[in-house]
Order: sequence, then C-alpha cells, then structure tokens
Amino acid sequence: MKPPGRKVKHKLFLKEELNDRFIGLVSSEADYKVSLLLNKKLNINLKSNSPIEIPGSKGSETLFSRFTSNSKFNDLTIDLISNRSGNEFLTRKYPNLDYVLKLKGNKISDSINEVVSKIRSIDGVIAVFILEDKLQLEENILEVIP
Repeated sequence: MKPPGRKVKHKLFLKEELNDRFIGLVSSEADYKVSLLLNKKLNINLKSNSPIEIPGSKGSETLFSRFTSNSKFNDLTIDLISNRSGNEFLTRKYPNLDYVLKLKGNKISDSINEVVSKIRSIDGVIAVFILEDKLQLEENILEVIP
C-alpha cells in the first residue's frame, strides 16, 4: 500500500458580483395596476413595499411608491419604483418616465432583452427603455435605491 500523497488545497475565486439593471417604463396606469400587469406577464410577485424617501426642498421628504418581488429559487430581486410623486421626480433626467424597474441579481444581463420584450407586449405599457445605470441615472438615485 502506498503512503498517502501530499494534500493540495485549491482556492476557488467566485465572482459574486450582483448586477443591477434598470428599465424605464412609460404607462398611464396607476402603480398598483402596473405591478399587477408585470406580475401576470413576468410570472413574478410584486408586492407593496416601504416607499423610497428622498430629501426634498424645505426640509421635507418626498416618498416614491415601491413594489418588490423576491425569488425563492435564486437571488433575483425586482423593484418597481414610481418616478413621480406630486410635482417631484425620482430621476429629473427623465421626467417622461413613469416608473423605474430595477432588476438585481446574477446573470440579469443574459435575460434583460427577454424581459423587455415581454414588458413591451403588455397592454397599458406605452414604452420600455433599458437604462445604463452609470451613464443614464444620477449617482444620488443609485445610492437611495437599495
């Protein structure tokens, strides 16, 4: 019988970078109705969540409604955030957007075009845009959206 050989340890370096992707939506429907339409079309479960709070002028805070869906089977999280609250905008760069859909998780970019295609087929959604987060969204917005 041979004596046991030298044990070699190998370290695996896994890239656990979560990708955040943003999609802009234009719709005349109310936020709860858009969440229901997305639930049906994308087979997700968006539910009302605590709103996004942005410090406003005169020391007041502006609240933007948010609906969240977490997957039981992977790390995918989807947030539907209203871009308007009264006369205020979450992202002033795009005042014509009604909603921002944030997809967070691994390998989102592989299926982003498929998600956009499904959303475009929803009656009540007028337009859909893929937003490049670093180029098209303000830095302060990226910080307040968890």
